[in-house]
Amino acid sequence: MTRWVIKVGSGVLVDDRGELRHDRVSAIARQLVALRLDGYEPVLVSSGAVAAGFRRLGLSEPPQSLRDRQASASVGQIALLRAYDEVFAVASDPERPVVAGLVLLTHDDLRERARFLNGRHTIDRLLECGAIPVINENDTVAVEEILLGDNDRLAAAVAAMIDADRLILLTNVDGLLDQDGNTVAQLSPAELPAAIADMTDARSRLGSGGMRSKLEAASQAIAYGIPTWIANGNRDDILLMLRDGDASAVTAIDPAPRQISARRYWIRFVTAPRGDVLVDDGAVEALVQRRTSLLPRGVVGVQGEFRTGDPVRIVRASDQSTVARGLVEYDAAEISRIAGCHTDEIESVLGYRKTDEIVHRDELVLETVC
Repeated sequence: MTRWVIKVGSGVLVDDRGELRHDRVSAIARQLVALRLDGYEPVLVSSGAVAAGFRRLGLSEPPQSLRDRQASASVGQIALLRAYDEVFAVASDPERPVVAGLVLLTHDDLRERARFLNGRHTIDRLLECGAIPVINENDTVAVEEILLGDNDRLAAAVAAMIDADRLILLTNVDGLLDQDGNTVAQLSPAELPAAIADMTDARSRLGSGGMRSKLEAASQAIAYGIPTWIANGNRDDILLMLRDGDASAVTAIDPAPRQISARRYWIRFVTAPRGDVLVDDGAVEALVQRRTSLLPRGVVGVQGEFRTGDPVRIVRASDQSTVARGLVEYDAAEISRIAGCHTDEIESVLGYRKTDEIVHRDELVLETVC
């Protein structure tokens, strides 16, 4: 079966007054059921809980404080899921209605490898049972997601987690627009970094994302080999048009020519670095040009406190640019002591030697992976 992860943002689902647009929810839900009955496995990542809930709490304006946003999400999530589930039931076979399966995640859930895999197993099982997973960030306990991501990065992470065939980011414009307001039909992996850098990332009053966050999400997905479409969720039957091969008002972003494994994806895009390992220019050349492990000889220092096995950034000391990310074989205190040493000096300095590498190349991912 073809597995699509479809993310729809607040700009599509919520009107200017903060009311849930039931017509849009219904349109998206009916298309998801049509895809499901046509043999697809759609997975929906839906924004809108905060915006759908704030008026129900008696707030007159979209909330700005974290506490109000979390409370609004708690109320709004119920209304949002009920709206999807009701349309799923009406649009499907009454004898076997398609049901919604709620999955609430935070980025911390994805950063813990075991929880990452548990999430995948749950979504896989929901799809096996014919349900449509409806995924949202657990905004009542999360902080980072409410303030920054508007579910775009979460959608990319979910797409990689479940080995999706495509990521579709629905917004309120016809994909990425050029300076003349025309849709950029195709964006190559090589063009993507410049497109991201050019984004001012204007955001809506009710959503927290923007085109920049969608392009950043696309860069994550294509690094794992998942093609991405950015399309207008306000267009009638947009998902069915895409199913039928009509991508006339869509920005398509093809997968990167060099793709990374699930574990490397997790290290690069999902984990949160606990600190930095500072390296010299010689180490940078070895890592980038020869794809070697990071050895103590090229290390000049550390920043932060971290333990063995923690994710870290590998940073060029001369300009503080991030070169790579990886999982360390030694803790911060140990690395400080053996920085600049040859590998045969590790034991004499520490009194023991775990391994020759600070970060093994199998646990290291360059910052630019495409």
